[in-house]
Amino acid sequence: MIKIIAFFFLIFTYANLNAQTNKEDIIAFVGKKISLKKTKTPKHKPNYVMDTIVLFEKDTLITMVDLNQQPLKFYTEWDAKYEVQELINGKYFKKNIEFKVFDHYGKPEFSKFKNVLLFVQKSNGQFYLSTYQFFDVYKTKDGKWAGPYSSFLYNHPNNKDFTIKPEKINFKKKKIKIKRKNTDKNYPHELYPKPYYSNFKNYVVPIYGNSAKDLFELEFQILKSIDRYK
Repeated sequence: MIKIIAFFFLIFTYANLNAQTNKEDIIAFVGKKISLKKTKTPKHKPNYVMDTIVLFEKDTLITMVDLNQQPLKFYTEWDAKYEVQELINGKYFKKNIEFKVFDHYGKPEFSKFKNVLLFVQKSNGQFYLSTYQFFDVYKTKDGKWAGPYSSFLYNHPNNKDFTIKPEKINFKKKKIKIKRKNTDKNYPHELYPKPYYSNFKNYVVPIYGNSAKDLFELEFQILKSIDRYK
């Protein structure tokens, strides 16, 4: 499930807001963690750091931030290495992939899951993870990857053009238990609505969801609707 995040309202100076990225430039893959290491903080204070900005909940920009103008308090950098279990979009031919991760909350939440659908893009020869954009996914009985129903996607204000609908998923594991999270005050929708989930006291069990391919397409439709991708 995508992490609940706060908006970052124009608190940074950044460039190329209107630049578009081709769909083929997004490397979307189902991955399994090999390693995730926090980058050591340099002894000297840098003038600039690479940061990520999240707009409209989903739209992520990677940019250089001037620390003299905008001190960054909640900032961690990680080096990730993941096994590519299935390529969902883009062109990538290696078994493993290495990429940079930036997070304002500490250890990235996606690392808690065994298998995740991740989105990376290359800039100056380096892969970067699209911050806070991921889906936990699980094997289905027919050997494919699928994720539980996403309240974030289906309640997004830019979802009016969605043609993909949630469907019942026959997960390989009979009962996938997801620990219940409290609804964020900035997110008014129910995270685990019926009939998409069976609700229990401290956990929920997904009934509906989407294939990994459909999750990517839903994500892309949102990004495309705000003119960041083509």
